[in-house]
Amino acid sequence: MGVRLINRSEKEAYTLFNKRIIHPESEVSCRSDFMILLVEKGDGEIQINGQKSPFSAKDIIVIGPYIPHSIHASADSLITAIVFRIQAMGETFTNSRQFTYIRSLLERSRYGLKYSGSFCETIFRIADQLENTFGFRNVINLFEILDILSLSGNHRVLTDNPASIQPAGRREQQIDRIKLYIEQHLQDEIYIEQLAQRFCMAESTFIRFFKSNAGLSFTKYLNKVRIDKACHLLATSNDTITSISATVGYSSLSNFYRQFRDIIGVTPRKYRASLCA
Repeated sequence: MGVRLINRSEKEAYTLFNKRIIHPESEVSCRSDFMILLVEKGDGEIQINGQKSPFSAKDIIVIGPYIPHSIHASADSLITAIVFRIQAMGETFTNSRQFTYIRSLLERSRYGLKYSGSFCETIFRIADQLENTFGFRNVINLFEILDILSLSGNHRVLTDNPASIQPAGRREQQIDRIKLYIEQHLQDEIYIEQLAQRFCMAESTFIRFFKSNAGLSFTKYLNKVRIDKACHLLATSNDTITSISATVGYSSLSNFYRQFRDIIGVTPRKYRASLCA
């Protein structure tokens, strides 16, 4: 779940950070939060804006939000990602004088930063203690990592011309990726927690982001897409209603009937019959 803080005005929890193992993919990724990559073992290369940079075990890479990148790694690699949301702390905090060096680090992260050397061992030790739990000690550990990185000059910049996605297109591209993923995995069980983690958002952020950009809540959108697909199959195939229900991702036939009737207004059987009338 990650460390959660409560916004009392919204009475909604959000995740300050999430630590997890990542599986490098050749496709380009673009995340909405900051990310620290800890290369536990193995080697490979990261590509930012067409510029490739090698990395090896015990290297640390910091990437800013909305920076398209791809990671290629050896089969035996193990890479841990710490994804975090500094903006969640509020401008009063992040604009404070005590935050100056960390703020500079985060601003430079849009170029991609790779850290190497013995000092990285200290960060790996702290990261080992970082847990996705409610304990405030985890917040302290995160900021200790950022503090050490911000004061170290032992790093190299990975690109001299970051191609961040422009604000006007960020939301559209991200929502398109989410919708495509849903379409490609319609038959599977799809959970908000799963999607939020895949697209590197807090669950509460994902819920708000999806509704504001898709026009529907995630649950309503998912049911609508599934029922639209079911209507297509009812009209173009001879598959049984039970089979179609499973094909569009409903493990419960009664739930399928309920959702179909709520959205279309009639049962699947009556809908199919009306097509032949």
